[in-house]
Amino acid sequence: MRIAITSGKGGTGKTSITAAFALLAEDSVITDCDVDAADLHLILSPEVYKSENFVSGAKALIDREKCTGCGQCKELCRFGAIEFRNNGYYIDEYACEGCRFCMEVCPAGAVTIEKYENNRTQFKLSALHIKLS
Repeated sequence: MRIAITSGKGGTGKTSITAAFALLAEDSVITDCDVDAADLHLILSPEVYKSENFVSGAKALIDREKCTGCGQCKELCRFGAIEFRNNGYYIDEYACEGCRFCMEVCPAGAVTIEKYENNRTQFKLSALHIKLS
């Protein structure tokens, strides 16, 4: 049997319901795929046996040595992710969506795109051994 508990809204009880099913399940694989707040581990307290960086998308970087200060990247960024401060242009890593448009319009080739490691994937063994009578 496979069960998926989903909702686009936070705070609806997805993690609590999943934890309740986890208590009832035997020989099960349970995963918390919430990209913002994967908190199932807080309830189940599993043991981590493997952890890896999670790469999701890309982020732009501006090479200050190559940047001529033309401002085309800032003017054309639809996410408002490029700021001018301290006499130079900088990428707001939280606003950047990694669309690569700034890289395409930069006449100096000062913008590069790098993989964005924004989280960790952890594989856990649950220490949960509860028998219901």
